[in-house]
Amino acid sequence: MKTALINPPFFKNYSRQSRSPCIAKSGTIYFPYYLAYATGALENAGHKVFLLDAVIEKWSFDTAIQTIKELSPELVIIDTSTPSINNDISFAESLKKSLPNTHVNLVGLHPSKFADNILDSSGYIDSICRGEYDFIVVNLANSLKNNNSLDNVL
Repeated sequence: MKTALINPPFFKNYSRQSRSPCIAKSGTIYFPYYLAYATGALENAGHKVFLLDAVIEKWSFDTAIQTIKELSPELVIIDTSTPSINNDISFAESLKKSLPNTHVNLVGLHPSKFADNILDSSGYIDSICRGEYDFIVVNLANSLKNNNSLDNVL
């Protein structure tokens, strides 16, 4: 299954992966290592994957969405953080409107804790992987690829 994993656009130099997600005063921006772990797990399972970092690339919403559209993935995994959650949900919704047949998934601490609230408030987010998601996204991708019910994805 063709999958895109993205650290979505937000403020310049915003680091979702730091201990306390913020615009780092030191200029240190951590690469999206949790997305990288999931990318490796998906690759090892035989999926075609693209790891995108819109923050480091300084992409706008439109540029990030256009880039993903050109890749035409069947699954998009979007990283989130609590300070950026409204932005991240808005990005997910814009992406889903542009690619209505693509499965849109959120990962990160905020959706892990508030999954029901997020899913109830947005009709554009298809799923949320809670907790440490590197192997969960493999199960999700496998289920989608095989047209299996998502009820068995842990």
